[in-house]
Amino acid sequence: MNISIIGISNLSKIIINKIENHCENINVFSTNKNFDFINEYKNKDNIKIILVEDYIEKLDLIKNDSDYIFITTDKDSRNSFLFHKIKLLVELSKIQFSIKNSYLFNLYKNKKYLVINESFIEDNELINIIRS
Repeated sequence: MNISIIGISNLSKIIINKIENHCENINVFSTNKNFDFINEYKNKDNIKIILVEDYIEKLDLIKNDSDYIFITTDKDSRNSFLFHKIKLLVELSKIQFSIKNSYLFNLYKNKKYLVINESFIEDNELINIIRS
C-alpha cells in the first residue's frame, strides 16, 4: 500500500507512527523544510519527504502515487480546500483530512466525510481505514 501525506504537522507524525509498518511506501509532501521532521524520518526506507512549492501543482503526482491520501497541514482551511480539490480526482473513500476545529470536525463528520482529529484517533482506526 502506498500512502501520501500532504503537509507536516503533529498529526502527520502520529499517522506515520501508526501505519509505517503496514505500508510499502509513505510519501510526505511539504511546502516547507521542517528539519526536525526530516531528521526524524530520514533513516526510514519506506518514508520519503518530497518538498513542493505548491500542493495543487502536484495533485496528479500525489493521486497517481497513492492508494490512500491523508491531508494534514496545520491549517483547517487549507486541509478543507485540498480535500475538495482532491475529491474531484480520487474516490472519497481514499482521502482523509485533518480538522482541528471541533465545530468544523463535527460538521464534516455528519456529512460522512473521512475527517480526522488528533483528539479522536484510535490506535487501530488508521490501520483499518487504509486496509479497507
